[in-house]
Amino acid sequence: MNATKAILQHKQLCKLISEKKIKQSLDILQDMISVSSLGDLRDEYNNIVMTYRNMLSYTIDGINDPERTKVYLKLVQSILELADRLRQDILSRYSGWHTYWVMQQILKEQKLSGKTLVETVDDLMFKSELDEWLKLSNEINPDPESAISLKHKQLIGEFLIIYG
Repeated sequence: MNATKAILQHKQLCKLISEKKIKQSLDILQDMISVSSLGDLRDEYNNIVMTYRNMLSYTIDGINDPERTKVYLKLVQSILELADRLRQDILSRYSGWHTYWVMQQILKEQKLSGKTLVETVDDLMFKSELDEWLKLSNEINPDPESAISLKHKQLIGEFLIIYG
């Protein structure tokens, strides 16, 4: 699949959702899933399809579900979120655009570390500030037994405990 096709499919899917054409949007999702490298997205797709089938079954059987509107809105939201992630995955692999690849790597690291993107950026900013402060203090006082150097060692120890 090429980047242009992924972008067009995503746009078409969003249009279908806005027209409340769930089945057609699921067909597009299935096509996008077939080229995705992420198995958990396939599981998510299967859960969405199961929810859709249950909604249809309840409607056909005439079961009055007071939560139908909430379930429908959650279904639409899930379809759109999955489509966004599939588009991201496909573009990161096939577009050749470095930005998509970097974003995919960040999402993988975020998933592995359990940290949000904001927490990761905060960690990087803290590390950058710490590096700068350490560099500056070594220039000011190169004595390893000075109060500043001992404070550095303490900060580094705390950093490693928290972020190590």
